[in-house]
Amino acid sequence: MLARRIHIGGYALAAAVITLTLTLTVWFNLARRCSDREEELIQQIDQNRQVLSELARRGAVLELQRDPADSRKLYLLMKRAKTWTTDRHVIVEVK
Repeated sequence: MLARRIHIGGYALAAAVITLTLTLTVWFNLARRCSDREEELIQQIDQNRQVLSELARRGAVLELQRDPADSRKLYLLMKRAKTWTTDRHVIVEVK
């Protein structure tokens, strides 16, 4: 009877250790992915800020419009662009 209790206790301990190990592994991987994604977003925001600062410095007229085909998409239009598109607008997609 004692051997059976020790045997079952060993299985319970092994299950707890395996569960804890898997939980910590998943948690650390998610934390690393979130950190990497946050770093990418910070770099993207900085690049967007630099572009918008340069456009503002040049006196560009910007207009935010929704895509008629997909209302979830926003576009930043620059009026009086220098032949970048046929209708003389520069289109920058805002995500």
